[in-house]
Amino acid sequence: TISKEVKSPVNIFLTVFSYDGEENNEFLADDEAMIQLVDDVDALLEKKEAKGVTVDIQNFSAKNSGQYLRLLKRFSEILKPKDREIIAVIPAVDPDSAYLVNQMAEYFDYLIVTGYDFHGQGKEMGPFSVLYETETWDYWSIEKRVTDLMADEPAFEPQQVLISLGWIGSLYEETGSGIQHLEYRSVGFMNKTFHGTDTTAISFGNVKIQEDKASRTNFIEYQNEDNSNWRTYYFTDTTSFTFNLDWIEKQELGGVAIWTLADAGNIKGYWNAIAETYGRPPPSIMTNVLIPLWEFIVDEWLHPYLSLFLSIIIVFLFLGALIYISYKRSVPEWLRKLGVFLPFIIFLLMLFSLLHDLLAHLVVDQWDDPVKTTLSLVFGSLLLLIALWYCVRVYYFDRKSVP
Repeated sequence: TISKEVKSPVNIFLTVFSYDGEENNEFLADDEAMIQLVDDVDALLEKKEAKGVTVDIQNFSAKNSGQYLRLLKRFSEILKPKDREIIAVIPAVDPDSAYLVNQMAEYFDYLIVTGYDFHGQGKEMGPFSVLYETETWDYWSIEKRVTDLMADEPAFEPQQVLISLGWIGSLYEETGSGIQHLEYRSVGFMNKTFHGTDTTAISFGNVKIQEDKASRTNFIEYQNEDNSNWRTYYFTDTTSFTFNLDWIEKQELGGVAIWTLADAGNIKGYWNAIAETYGRPPPSIMTNVLIPLWEFIVDEWLHPYLSLFLSIIIVFLFLGALIYISYKRSVPEWLRKLGVFLPFIIFLLMLFSLLHDLLAHLVVDQWDDPVKTTLSLVFGSLLLLIALWYCVRVYYFDRKSVP
């Protein structure tokens, strides 16, 4: 229930999800069922004044790829005119290419890529999440999935992509018949199981947390209750979670999604990592004054060729003032004495102008036009040398003749 009395910048999305492959194939083959779902979701969003819908349907056959597109298209046709958004969720591992992402891009606003469940029920034992592409884990990874998505000029922007990370892990047990996947267990639940109570930091008693460097995740090994079999629990601790967030930032992706928020229990490290990466900094002179001032300068004054025009104007104005002082004997005494400093002032202003020119070309146009950039810098440097020469001439050769 969404309270209308609470005004918050939080946007509420309704998640429609189904992971049963057989049921999903049956649903996607039924056009009337899909139309009914979209209408029901639309009515619920209208009633709750929610922002949009997250479509998380996984494990369907590649032969129903076209039907899944029709579902997203139907959502788009109904929700987009009402200024509502659509988030599509795709799995990290899609060997059959059931998700036609480039064709889907026309209908979604954001794309969530699940960064977990690389090894789970019905698969070999391995990390719940894998960040880097490596031979150790069958070449599947978050890095590989994102690289494949961004190849060949995709129909969507990197800022539309979010990586879903889980505060949950996979629990395996070695039995006489082999490796058995027991279940998915949240980190908070496992933490509480070993301690008997909730704790704010991850700890499993005397069991050592080990790092799987190939996947940038963690695991523990311990014996079950009757000490008959060994168990392995793969998860992501707060340090590895922070590393994943840093990687997402470096790729300039849209951000992170979490499955699920409750799985952390009372562990604060996950939330601290999110706050440090995406949270708003506390108010300060830097955030309230210096950063806005810099943004204003970049937007309004840091034009690549503004300093060039200013240089020309400055030179003519100050040379005109110097000539006026030199030939007008009726000017006040203080103004005539100021003429001694004018060449040096010109030099400082020209130096500032040249540095401004360098900074402007670097920040604004990233040196995109090397010809104009070179001409601008050469001309600015020439004016700077002339100003320097004039300073030397006045102070070392004409100093005695200057009033």
